[in-house]
Amino acid sequence: MLITSMIVPRRSRFSSKQLGIGGEVVPHQDNSFLYTEPTTSMGLWLALEDATIINGCIWAIPGSHKNGLVRRFIRDDEGVHFDRPSPSYDRKYFVPVEVKAVSLVAIHGDLIHQRNRRKVDPKPLYDS
Repeated sequence: MLITSMIVPRRSRFSSKQLGIGGEVVPHQDNSFLYTEPTTSMGLWLALEDATIINGCIWAIPGSHKNGLVRRFIRDDEGVHFDRPSPSYDRKYFVPVEVKAVSLVAIHGDLIHQRNRRKVDPKPLYDS
């Protein structure tokens, strides 16, 4: 069996982090929102430009995926909610994930990660 027969895309998204639009993304695990049993989700991030501390790269807690899912986002008769409060994380445990443009980064669904606010304007992705 080819591995591609086991891959099921659950969600795709284009995310452009422009200066002054949006903000930081708080610490989270993707598996909180894309829950599977067993937890097998993985995110693939294709950097369209260099991702640095200054322009809002991802920050992650190394090894945090080994501790499993911390909390789950649930949709039920009461609406949508988390099954428990958000834990607080000491910022000293986060490390920047800086990558060059066209790098493909695989993110385990249980990895605790966040993104800080962009501090500089992005380069145009095209020129006319």
